[in-house]
Parts: sequence; C-alpha cells; structure tokens
Amino acid sequence: MKQFAEKELSYEQLWHEFATGDMSAFRQIYAHFYPHLFRFGLLYLDKSETENTIQDVFLYILQHRSNVQKVSNVKAYLFTALRNRISKQAKDRKIDFEVIDPNIWVDNQANIFADVVQKLVRKLSPREQEIIRLKYYLNFKNQEIADRLNIEYQTVRNTLHIAVKKLRLLFLEVELR
Repeated sequence: MKQFAEKELSYEQLWHEFATGDMSAFRQIYAHFYPHLFRFGLLYLDKSETENTIQDVFLYILQHRSNVQKVSNVKAYLFTALRNRISKQAKDRKIDFEVIDPNIWVDNQANIFADVVQKLVRKLSPREQEIIRLKYYLNFKNQEIADRLNIEYQTVRNTLHIAVKKLRLLFLEVELR
C-alpha cells in the first residue's frame, strides 16, 4: 500500500494553525526557532537569561493567541519579539544593542582566519556589524533584515555591499603587513 507523505506546512501556515488552536503547530514552531533565538539572545544576555527571555516570549504568544494576528514572516516576528523583550530588559540593565561581543560569533575551535575576520568586523560601524551578523551569522535574508531593523530593503543591500567592500580592503591591509 502506497503511503503519502504529509504535506509540509510553511511556518506561516503553522502559525495560522496555532492561532486556530493547534498546539502541535506551536510546538513545531517552538522547536524550529528556539535554537536560532537562543544564539541571537546570547549576543546580549547570558545563557540563563536568554533561556528565560525566550520562554517569556513564547509564553506571552501562547497566552495571547486569541489576539494573534496573521504573521507574514514568522522568523522576523519572533526575532523582533525577542529583541523587544531584551530591549525592555535593557532599560533597566543598560544593554547596548550596538555593542557586539565578537567572541560569541566564533566557536571555541575558531581558527586564526576567523579571529582576523572578527577583528576586521569590529572595525565596521555598529549598523554594518549588526547587518553583517544578521546576514552571515544568523542567515537572515535581506528582506528579513530590512523588516527586523525597520529599514528599506535597498538600504540593507547598500550597507552589505559597503561593509563587504570595507572588509575586503581591511583584509588586504592585514595581508600586506
């Protein structure tokens, strides 16, 4: 007997299913996005605070699911919700979103090249650093970055182009020494 694979739902479709009461859809969204949110949260909080803050975000969403609107981009929505929650905490603790701890970006087994790249990235402007981090470390698409940072898509493209160009020039300077 031939079995048909269950049709995979997009995260936006899963979100809609969750909004109508399907808790297994909520669990799938949670399971998929938790590790990504966790890595992002570690840029600003310690491990325990990151776990608690992510739990708070999902708990809030769960408690307010009757008011949940249609979400066109679940990834951007969740990252924005987490950033807003961290920002709320930052008012009390003075977390600066522009200060990026480059040690988080690299694994414990980082090589010399990765260290050089990190040092070069730190020479970029805070906005360029944030866009580089979202694009190349967290794998956001340009439109997702634009949505998350509330800037134009073209601004993201231009900033990425300029930042990568600067990194190339900086790398050449290092190589020539």
